[in-house]
Amino acid sequence: MTDNYIGSRYPNFYPKGPAYKYYTEEIAKRCLSYAESILKEVGKFLER
Repeated sequence: MTDNYIGSRYPNFYPKGPAYKYYTEEIAKRCLSYAESILKEVGKFLER
């Protein structure tokens, strides 16, 4: 997820054009899925 984080935060990360041109709905859904999985695992850890 590092490339997605850096690319969306720093405008000069991609050599040509703004970051929004490099993202698709599929990539966004995958990133959201990763974030939901992380939050789920953190929640399990905190319940201990």
